[in-house]
Amino acid sequence: MAARSPSPDISLSDRTSDTYDFSANSPVSSDSRPSTLRSQSNESLRQGANHATADVSDEPQRRDHHSRFREEGDENSGDVRVKNRVPEINIVPAPNHPASGSQISLDQKKQLLSWLPLTLQNSFLGLLSLLALVLCAVTIALLVTSRTNYGLGSDDGSSKILFGWRFSPTLVAVIYIQLTAMLVDDVKRLEPFARLAGPEGSEASSSILQKPGAWWNALHDGFSKRKNGGSSRGWVLLCATLVNVLGFLLISPLSSALLVSVDVTVPLQTDFLRLTPRLDAPLSLSQSRIARFRTISHFAQNVSTSPWVTDKWTMLPVWPSARESPQFGSLPSTQQTWTAETTVFKSNHSCNKMKLESSSSKEVMSGNDRINATFMANTTVFSSGDCRLEFTAIIDNGTSSIWTDGGASWSNVTGFNASTGLDMQSAAQSKECTGHDYLMLVEGNSTLNVHLCATTYSMSNVTALIDLSGSEPNISFNESEYIQNQQTVPDALMSTKMMRDQAVDPDWKNSTLTLDFDNSPWLYGPARLLWVIYKNNLTAMIEDKDMTSRAAEIQQRFFGEMIQSSLTERGASQYLPIQGHVRTLERRVTTTAGPAITLIILLFLSFCLLLITWRCSRIQHRPLNLKTDPASLAGATSLLVESPRTRHNFKDFNRKSDKELQSLLEGKRYYTDPGILHETIPDQSETVNQTMTESRQESTSRVNWIPGVLRLPALLVLLVCLVAVVTGVVVLYHFAQLSELYGKAFVYQANISIFDKQLSTVGPFSMIPTIIAVCIGLWWGVIDSNFCRLQPYLAMAKRYRPLSESVHLSYQSSYWMWATIKALKNRHWMLVWVTLGTAISPICTFR
Repeated sequence: MAARSPSPDISLSDRTSDTYDFSANSPVSSDSRPSTLRSQSNESLRQGANHATADVSDEPQRRDHHSRFREEGDENSGDVRVKNRVPEINIVPAPNHPASGSQISLDQKKQLLSWLPLTLQNSFLGLLSLLALVLCAVTIALLVTSRTNYGLGSDDGSSKILFGWRFSPTLVAVIYIQLTAMLVDDVKRLEPFARLAGPEGSEASSSILQKPGAWWNALHDGFSKRKNGGSSRGWVLLCATLVNVLGFLLISPLSSALLVSVDVTVPLQTDFLRLTPRLDAPLSLSQSRIARFRTISHFAQNVSTSPWVTDKWTMLPVWPSARESPQFGSLPSTQQTWTAETTVFKSNHSCNKMKLESSSSKEVMSGNDRINATFMANTTVFSSGDCRLEFTAIIDNGTSSIWTDGGASWSNVTGFNASTGLDMQSAAQSKECTGHDYLMLVEGNSTLNVHLCATTYSMSNVTALIDLSGSEPNISFNESEYIQNQQTVPDALMSTKMMRDQAVDPDWKNSTLTLDFDNSPWLYGPARLLWVIYKNNLTAMIEDKDMTSRAAEIQQRFFGEMIQSSLTERGASQYLPIQGHVRTLERRVTTTAGPAITLIILLFLSFCLLLITWRCSRIQHRPLNLKTDPASLAGATSLLVESPRTRHNFKDFNRKSDKELQSLLEGKRYYTDPGILHETIPDQSETVNQTMTESRQESTSRVNWIPGVLRLPALLVLLVCLVAVVTGVVVLYHFAQLSELYGKAFVYQANISIFDKQLSTVGPFSMIPTIIAVCIGLWWGVIDSNFCRLQPYLAMAKRYRPLSESVHLSYQSSYWMWATIKALKNRHWMLVWVTLGTAISPICTFR
């Protein structure tokens, strides 16, 4: 509901009569700022008034252009001269001291000045300021709790949780904004009276002619020195309006984006089990056949045999102890992430190309006395550092072999001698070559490359991260942690020599019989897998500079399969209990950082502005000079009861239009004593009387005035807007039910970052409905405020109404459902519907 901000609606005329009966006994006002208005027959007036006024010296006084006057006598008095049927008012300067008979005591004056509306009393301002501070603290607590506890709580989809995170922030914001609207309503309504009560009074345009304005008018008036007497600014009006503006323009839209329900990874410490080798005996490494079969399946058919074995490393399996069986070959697909410590093994395989030192050939006689044959024996020497390899191969150009057709061999020197397919006559190596193997590539008779390869095995304890939320498990660890903690695999865990021999065993050929090697070159040992990796292209394998990296992947895969196969043997492993974390992807309610930080700043700023409003609105700093609430006609006209001259001057103003009133009262200043309105008149009495007389003889045409917001064009525009909003909601709901609401505008999210640090992600479209609802609520609130202000006049214009339903009636200080209930009691049916719409309009801000 928008703040109602009517200016004081002072009744300047009596609708039932155009004449006034001013008696000599009319009350006379005086205070510490005396002003006197006297006729020339001063003595007769005192006698007719039964000595109601004090004697005033006839000694001439110096006149001041802005001096204030006390009024005595009226147009019916015998001592008032009439000129051209118009009473002539003479101006007498004010004396230096007030008459003692009319002096008001200090206690009486304090009592008269003590009235304040509920919203400006200490209790209301104190509670409102405390509410702003509490909301600021609650927002901070929500943000901190959400950041430290991975959200505020689980969202199980229940209606209570849905209402809590979606509607509660907006509901609290609406209540807070309504309270600030009540405050700014009364501040704007009483601001003209505060100006009239100032030391210099106020111009008519800034006080008695002040009209209700929008919030931007209130900000302008509060900041304007001219509107506030020229010496200061209207800090109460300015601060109160800023609090309300910050509320409905920023706090309300941002509150709808404060809490969101998103998928959050929540960690929970739990017990884990880790598969580890037994410490009393090394791994047997007897499952080489199974390991080779799994390695071939991976490279030849792209089959992943285990998530714990990769081409870069192998890891000992870990799993939560709540699961019944160990997770070897597969891992479950679930919205979880496991974090636990385990052991990672790596095979470090490196190869260096050997240098050809010499090559020679000679004839060799083979056979016996009956059958013999002559072959060429080719002796070749290769070296790499201190390592020297010498082998002699039998080459028969009449038969097919690796030396004539090309091929690849990967084995150690023992494999050279044992392999009949290589046609080796002899093979020997220096002692510096011990523990190495050889990768030899032959292409026809022209190319022979030999690589000296060394393989070492390392292990390290690392913290593994197992993500099970994807289609396939994603296992990772910190490489730096591995390097920092790595060590060589000890022989007490497994025989590294046996592992190297098993990796290049010639038996690889028997394990690949199911593969199609009919048209392949000569291949020995795990070199058969290299040919598969290079898609049966020997030339590509020879020319690839990273060929040794592919060979390292084969070594690592076989190493991992050997470890896992050996651990599955009976009695070869054990379960070690450890502590780990299970991170579950859970739907939780969280606090959005961007809107939360903005709300904290805005609420604290509002708290400071409310403190300034509280301080500056006290009676001693901002007097109102009111005895009662001026919201009703009776309260407004009571300011004229004890001021006959002011009543006389305002007599015919009800016949003037707004422009005529602005012109007639231009430059005139008014001020108030407790409960009385006075006019500060310049010294030139004849000019004043002439102006007043001429002004009353101007246009007497009445204006059928209607506020602009209640005129037909404005109402039609509002109706069109409401129809457009309802139509848009229906259309969006229709597409949402069909699951077709996926346009970019609806799903766009803005990333908010400060100093290159991302704070949050906000969906701007989520705040648009709240902004539209706030604008409609403000528009409807302006209509409501005008209806409430005009209802007493409408009631009296139709028929006679009791005082309680007319001059004593006021809706301007009634808010929310109180205004609707009050209109129902008085049977003001149109106002019932208007105020009811205002009361329920904040519901539209709930998204």
